[in-house]
Amino acid sequence: MKWPTMPHLSPTKLKKYEKATVSAPETVLRMLEICKDSDLNAFITLLEREATDAAYKSAKRAKEGRKIGPLDGVAVAIKDNIYIKGVRSTAGSKILADFVPSYDSEVVRRLKGAGAIIIGTTNMHEFASGVTSVNPHWGAVRNPYDRRRIAGGSSGGSAAAVGAGLVTLAVGTDTSGSVRIPASLCGVFGFKPTWRSISLKGVFPLSPSLDTVGVFSRDVKGVQLLFDTLRKSSRRKNEDKVSLQRISFVVPRRYFFDILSEEVEQALESFIHELGRFGYRVEESKVDIFSEARAAWAPIRLAEAAEIHLKWMSEREADYGSDVLDMLRRGMEVRAVEYIRARNLRKSMIRECSEFLRKYNEIAMMITPTCPITAPLIGDEKVTLMNRELDVYSMLSRNTFPFNVTGSPSLSYPAYLSKEGLPIGVQITANLGEDNTLLATAQRLELSIGTNKRVGI
Repeated sequence: MKWPTMPHLSPTKLKKYEKATVSAPETVLRMLEICKDSDLNAFITLLEREATDAAYKSAKRAKEGRKIGPLDGVAVAIKDNIYIKGVRSTAGSKILADFVPSYDSEVVRRLKGAGAIIIGTTNMHEFASGVTSVNPHWGAVRNPYDRRRIAGGSSGGSAAAVGAGLVTLAVGTDTSGSVRIPASLCGVFGFKPTWRSISLKGVFPLSPSLDTVGVFSRDVKGVQLLFDTLRKSSRRKNEDKVSLQRISFVVPRRYFFDILSEEVEQALESFIHELGRFGYRVEESKVDIFSEARAAWAPIRLAEAAEIHLKWMSEREADYGSDVLDMLRRGMEVRAVEYIRARNLRKSMIRECSEFLRKYNEIAMMITPTCPITAPLIGDEKVTLMNRELDVYSMLSRNTFPFNVTGSPSLSYPAYLSKEGLPIGVQITANLGEDNTLLATAQRLELSIGTNKRVGI
């Protein structure tokens, strides 16, 4: 696996999670210095005192042989819309620039309880309302593979920090693809679990009906460990015992493959070929159950966000970035009948998606591109693809938001690098509640197929 050359920790040299306990506060101090010196603009707030104190406690536990678990001493970054008691939580905005929560979010409470060391809060698209993490108030998050390009969003800082090796693991949120998109563009694993499997208590909302907490790691094992720590139920099914022969992969050609760059298409075809080569059953499908996904997603996402911001829209309109303000205005125009229709349509799509996968096998997963394109340049609002000029937001989120509608667990797998060395993610999606089956399968694929290979190799 080839990682970007960085003047800091090489991901290939990082210790495995079971051995990743911080042995001395000096280690954390060095990591914090690396984060401060980084030119990615991945963080809004670094928690130097808090992280160092947590490192002392973790080192003491390790010395006494009473580690809390596999995340004890592991560095984790938290998206800036997830509350940490006593630490400002701006949600990437000017409006909340001085907001300090009085309590820990459930996510942070579980991480602290597991002994994880929270290094800081990560930069993001303002109010999680976009897919570029080009932030007018805190600056743009830069891609670790090419500083001229976006990291994706809205959880761009979390993805960039993991992709660059600044931290071991990170947490983000995903409403339209905000974990999977930056994971795809930054060459890391990004997992959106089944809707509502991780508590949203203490997370500043974008669209409560669609919001999901997700996680980032450079390998599937890290994803699994972080998910196990954060999920509401500690009870796991024996999904990871599923045999290879019982898993089928379905390739839905319509919708997801309609608009793709040549290199992304080549990457997907290579991945599909590799699945067959390693003995998985792969079936093609021309059934289109996602053509109405946008009609089910857009009214919910826009209207719910607008309702949350009603008061600020009347009092502090000038403090919003132009793109976020435009979306909020569009949300104000959503009629009640459109919202209700979208909610009903969503229920139908959840049922249809489940039936679609069950038709192929007891355990079947979809293989699609995460994003139709690689990371655009910072500032680009349009891309030309298949002789059409298309807006960046629509292109980057096109393949991800359908699974926010269905609530399905969905993973961006860092499969390939383009000729320019830019990451290309493959999206693997399972049925509701089959999170562990998905992650166990992805871990097998990681061992057999590998990650971040050059397209065509």
